[in-house]
Amino acid sequence: MDKILFEIRYAARRLVHAPGFTVVVLLTLALGIGANSAIFSVVNTVLLQPLPYREPAKLATIYHWYPTIKLEAGVSAIGFRDYRDRTHSFEALAVQTGWPVNLTGVGEPERLNGVRVSAQWAKVLGVPPAMGRSIVDDDDQPGQEHVVVLSDGLWKRMFGARGDVLQHKVSLNGEAYDVIGVMPAHFVDPWNARAELWSPIAFNPAIFNPQNYTNEFLQLTARIKPG
Repeated sequence: MDKILFEIRYAARRLVHAPGFTVVVLLTLALGIGANSAIFSVVNTVLLQPLPYREPAKLATIYHWYPTIKLEAGVSAIGFRDYRDRTHSFEALAVQTGWPVNLTGVGEPERLNGVRVSAQWAKVLGVPPAMGRSIVDDDDQPGQEHVVVLSDGLWKRMFGARGDVLQHKVSLNGEAYDVIGVMPAHFVDPWNARAELWSPIAFNPAIFNPQNYTNEFLQLTARIKPG
């Protein structure tokens, strides 16, 4: 123990008498510790902790790979319909795409990170709203799609965590939407970690024209059937 204390005192004196070297040592230690902490956080989140969805091992996605042009694409609306209606391996499928929106009428106007989703989105992920309900088949129809589910963060930040938020409408891109639900605080959208609200995608029938097969702009998530 005496030898260890001597070595510590000796090292401390050397560091005090060489401030430039001391700064380099401290910066090196700080960078090393910070980098290792960041790496562990990523590994812990991605590899060690289970994904925050019901039975995450049963979730899958579908990509289309075009080797000649080295392009990885999602699915088209027609492709989604075919995977949903003509395959037998999945319990449910859902698609989504980004939807930047302007929120007005609640404090200052604000640009939000929104997402359009199909009706089975919550069923596929297995994460029910903490308040209210999620999007259902009846919502996911042209003319019926003016409903919205809020993230926990947006509910608290813009609406002060009001318990009566489900009784209100919000103005998104100048149109009125009924608030039907609020997602749990721990929920993170698998395709868009910054998503703040979700609304039905409600495909116009015209998008199912065969010429739109190549318009692969949708991210697909599926839940594999038991067995």
